[in-house]
Amino acid sequence: MPSKRLFSFLFFSWMALLTILSLVPADNLDMDGPDIPYLDKWAHLGFYLIAMVLGALFLMEQHRPGKVRRRPLVVLGALLAGYGMIIELLQGISGQQRSAEWWDLTANILGIMLGGWFSLFILRRAGALNWPD
Repeated sequence: MPSKRLFSFLFFSWMALLTILSLVPADNLDMDGPDIPYLDKWAHLGFYLIAMVLGALFLMEQHRPGKVRRRPLVVLGALLAGYGMIIELLQGISGQQRSAEWWDLTANILGIMLGGWFSLFILRRAGALNWPD
């Protein structure tokens, strides 16, 4: 059984990592490897999907599993989308070889939507997981 604050810690740690990776100069992130088309967009989608799922689990820690409904998830999704917009704006004005891109924001929002869907799936089955009250 997870501890009472495990997902809180994971969610806020993930958001801190996401912020650092998003704002660090692009030169510091160069990685050698295969050239995968649209890797950056897939990374945005994956990072925000994970953020949404961890955020939903964080909400589940704050409330009983049956008490988390769609409205808090929609609010969380909107907050994450706003966060993504702010990060894109900061990248655009930072002048550190980063750029604000509409397609990055689109990938963020798709990740949030997929994460929201997956979160609802998890929350609906939380009772079957014997989640502690």
